Amino acid sequence: MSLSKVKFLFGKLEYFKQTEKEMKKDIYDLKEDLIILKESYKDVFCEIYRFENDDSCYWEGNTLCVGDYFFGFYDVVFAVNEGVSSSTLFNWYDYSLFVYENFMETVSLEDYMSGRLPYNTEDVDKLRGMREKKAKLSRSIEDLISKMKSDKR
Repeated sequence: MSLSKVKFLFGKLEYFKQTEKEMKKDIYDLKEDLIILKESYKDVFCEIYRFENDDSCYWEGNTLCVGDYFFGFYDVVFAVNEGVSSSTLFNWYDYSLFVYENFMETVSLEDYMSGRLPYNTEDVDKLRGMREKKAKLSRSIEDLISKMKSDKR
């Protein structure tokens, strides 16, 4: 191999090393920017929807944990950017939580707002009501069984 070819290859190697260092720096900078962006969205989201912005409001990965509520990053961004009302946000949250618990499917806020729902909201409300009645009936049955056992002579 000629000396000029070796110098050329060495130059390429140095170029790639420098490019790799620059890419790592760019990635580091992007990660830092994302942290700042997420904190900014968290602050605005908590202010708009009147959540306490204290230790109970934090990011766990890409999930915003706010007390007993959990919001995905994209849903937080969508809610803030689109000015979603509080009532719509919490209606979506109830709907999506119920759908997830019963059918293991997720529904984004954007899909909910655009009407792209996997299940009709009336049917979900009907199913929710039936489940509540079933739970009450189960409790009544257990209460009656306990009463009968205690009344047994």
